[in-house]
Amino acid sequence: MFKDQSIVLRRLAVSLRKTGHFLEARDQYTLSIHAADLLGKEGKILKANSLNSLGNMYLNLEEFELARTNYQDALAIYEDQEHSEGIASCLNNLALIYSRTGQYAEAYPYL
Repeated sequence: MFKDQSIVLRRLAVSLRKTGHFLEARDQYTLSIHAADLLGKEGKILKANSLNSLGNMYLNLEEFELARTNYQDALAIYEDQEHSEGIASCLNNLALIYSRTGQYAEAYPYL
């Protein structure tokens, strides 16, 4: 039950984000993360997916520190679970933060 709930909440959050309803999207991401936490180990990747998506929202809002925190949290989970696609996505997103803030030398190790 919590698995489906986490997935649906993240999808709802993405839709809200894409339509400019950022506060509501943040709330849905938070609920999705909580539902994933209730699954224990089975929910780790779901949680990381929601954290990564939440980071994307903050990146688009130019809230770079919030984006970085969410990407780093997601990255830690992806690394723990050896989820190569998630690792690559987070590293790319972290590089985007540095690129968008003009810190090109810091972006290089993430590419």
